[in-house]
Amino acid sequence: ASNEYFENGQIMKTYTYKNGKMDGPVIEYYEIGQIKEKYNLSLASSGKSEINGLWISYFESGKIESKKK
Repeated sequence: ASNEYFENGQIMKTYTYKNGKMDGPVIEYYEIGQIKEKYNLSLASSGKSEINGLWISYFESGKIESKKK
């Protein structure tokens, strides 16, 4: 797994790579540490990473804002 961080050191995003492309679960965070979005990426036949399955967005309070397929 790979991570990206805000300037304050708080985690911003976690993800995995496969064959040099983002592939697998992705979790993005607000700067306060709450989860902002969760989705899954998979490698398409085009060789690009595409969202696969459910994409959940959250408010900063932690409540679900939306779910997309």
